[in-house]
Amino acid sequence: LLTESALVAGAGAIAGTALAVLATRTIARFEPPLPVRIGFDLGIDWRVLVFTLVAAVLTGLIFGVAPALRASRTHVTGMLKGEGATTTVAGRRFSLQGVLVSGQVAVSLLLLVGALLFLRSLRAAGNIDPGFATEGILIFNASPRADIPSASYDLNTPERIREQVGGLPGVRSVSWGSSAPFGFDASRRGIAVDGYRPAQGEDMEFHYNIVGPAWFETLEIPLQQGRGITGVDRVGSPGVVVVNEAFARRFWPGQAALGRRISTRGAQGPWLEVVGVARDASFLSLTADVGPQMYFSGLQERDGVEMHLRTSGDPLALREGVRREVLGIAPGWRVDDIRTMEQQVGMSIIPQRVAGVVLSVFGLVALMLVAVGLYGVVAYAVASRTREIGVRVALGAGRTDVVRLMVQQGLRFAFFGALVGIPAGWAVSRLLSSFLIGEDTGNLLTHVAAAGLLGGIAFLAAWIPARRAARVHLMVALRDE
Repeated sequence: LLTESALVAGAGAIAGTALAVLATRTIARFEPPLPVRIGFDLGIDWRVLVFTLVAAVLTGLIFGVAPALRASRTHVTGMLKGEGATTTVAGRRFSLQGVLVSGQVAVSLLLLVGALLFLRSLRAAGNIDPGFATEGILIFNASPRADIPSASYDLNTPERIREQVGGLPGVRSVSWGSSAPFGFDASRRGIAVDGYRPAQGEDMEFHYNIVGPAWFETLEIPLQQGRGITGVDRVGSPGVVVVNEAFARRFWPGQAALGRRISTRGAQGPWLEVVGVARDASFLSLTADVGPQMYFSGLQERDGVEMHLRTSGDPLALREGVRREVLGIAPGWRVDDIRTMEQQVGMSIIPQRVAGVVLSVFGLVALMLVAVGLYGVVAYAVASRTREIGVRVALGAGRTDVVRLMVQQGLRFAFFGALVGIPAGWAVSRLLSSFLIGEDTGNLLTHVAAAGLLGGIAFLAAWIPARRAARVHLMVALRDE
């Protein structure tokens, strides 16, 4: 029996290794849409193969010992006399088979709940309004080449690029910012607010963006008060800043924010005047609350240049035209990382997408294991109780009664597994709440759907061998030993 168990485990290890080779080659070709190239080192080397071999041997031994020992304790005399009444899982409330199958059901339900939560979260992400336009927006990075001295950076170059690119057919509006929404270069800056005394230990650093003229118009971010950054906000003009609603609520609740002053260099100034209040927009994360945000003039201080173009057609169709116009204005600059705003927003939910795919794959594998486990248990019970089934039919039981008896035995294991899996899934969904997007983790529908799917698989896995048991001929069943 141990030899048979080891052979089964070895065959599984070989098949699993072959599938792993195919899976790792597929994953290695995946390139996430990130500004930096990420490689996946998923090669199968001797360490992986040794681990697989050890796992297969241990699995074959550990899970083959219990049935082998039980078989070795068979009473020989009773078996020779034909008194070998089989003891099945039906004759005991708990058994090793039952515990293992119930554990499979619990783990499978847990994975299904997680997969459904992430899939619903991704669907909800598509319906969230981040507070700015995402359709028809092209983004690209424009910056001096590495061999160009930083001292040669012209503060007016982004403005000249804006004017030149704005003349391309299909371009409706152009501007730039030091960072794009949901980028990896979001920065914070400490400030002092005129007339505001921060509390001991209060965080006075906030996220900011250095933007060019018409930036709010390009991204279609409404201004609740005042104006945005314009072409008059240049070096030599009074320093200005635009803040969002969250910033105004924190420092001037119930008061007008226009005309207020902040400083990025301490309480002694120089001071920047608040000339506008923009609507709150999610630039950092779709899952986090919008915090205070500041927007400084790109014509008054230099930083990175992420050009933003609002177009009337396919944004990516302008790639070559954009590159040509930029290099014509600034031959020493380079243009790279051209993408749409929809792709940019999509990058922000890559962790959720990866988690959804991984949990979905594991959930499907777990469902398959549950189906195989339940099928095996019920099929074994049918084979062990063939004579009992014949007696029941002889006493008047119909096919429906036989099927119900066998199916109930399989569903009992699924029920005990669900008793553990449903509370565990609920607890895990609470732990994942900060990672999900627009998803009520206490949503009963998600857990009911997972339980319903698992219940359907469990019923089908138990029904197939039960239906076969109901078709056994009466005389064949009564003569079975």
